[in-house]
Amino acid sequence: MRVVTRWTYFALLICTCALWADVPKLISYQGVLTDDQGLPVHDGTHDMSFAIYAEATGGTALWSVNRPVTTVNGVFEILLGENGALTLPFDRDYWLETASTAGTFSPRARLVSSPYSLRSGDVDDSVAVRSLNGLQDHIVLDAGPGLSWVHAGDTLRLTAQLPRLATDLSGATTELTAEWQSYEGLSAAVQCSGTGIVICESSIWLQVSHTQGTADRIQLCHAETQNSGGPNVGYYSLHSVPAEFPTYVNNDATHYVKTVFEIAAAGEHTFYLNARATQGVGGDRLWYGNVTATFYPAHMLDGIPTLDGALEGTEKPSR
Repeated sequence: MRVVTRWTYFALLICTCALWADVPKLISYQGVLTDDQGLPVHDGTHDMSFAIYAEATGGTALWSVNRPVTTVNGVFEILLGENGALTLPFDRDYWLETASTAGTFSPRARLVSSPYSLRSGDVDDSVAVRSLNGLQDHIVLDAGPGLSWVHAGDTLRLTAQLPRLATDLSGATTELTAEWQSYEGLSAAVQCSGTGIVICESSIWLQVSHTQGTADRIQLCHAETQNSGGPNVGYYSLHSVPAEFPTYVNNDATHYVKTVFEIAAAGEHTFYLNARATQGVGGDRLWYGNVTATFYPAHMLDGIPTLDGALEGTEKPSR
């Protein structure tokens, strides 16, 4: 009786599973037993032995097991390592020798690359992926700017740092004086994930009273401090009424305010809408407004927007 053996594609699938620490290290092996005339042996059970060597011929068996196999039309299939654990490191070439009661069959079968996924000498069993896009073994997944890997159970998720927005509105009335006043009850707190910028925007409904012969001048800005122009504000938005305009009382005026803040570190930042009347005879107020703060992480920016230079409807604070 003789044996003809072959590796099957199914063996490749079994071997790749062996990277997990809680899965036995197995090699699926399939062969065909024939008699001296080359015909399949009768269906039934046949005693066989299997041994792994480090050499194609000679040497000492590094692993061996005696196993009965069951044939159908001469074909048998077993899992090596199911009886007699496979503890070899699979860090070199190995050959498999098979034998039956009829004798030892030759030549030995060289173990091809698939069983080498069983290698455990320097492998972290918690790592399931050993190759990716042609890269082998130790692979570093670098998310790159603005991206991060989030691991939960058996899921690895790539996430992006996107803009974050906070907004609020108010219908309170805030009388303006020569001192900075924060619009009552109006603020926006935004969580910043790192460096970047926050752009604050507001649409404001002012009520302005004017006396002919006296100019009116109202400054508006966003700041991270209440009742203050803020140390990091580059420009104030400005609403003004020339002195020669006729007198009027409680005229509505809408105004847009935009302020850019550079963020140096992660954390929550709260922004307020502040205003003051630096000229006029009084009676000016914040009537209705909103504030929106949007954080843009640094990776989304070509550069930090500058506030240098004269901007329409703004003036640079005196320091």
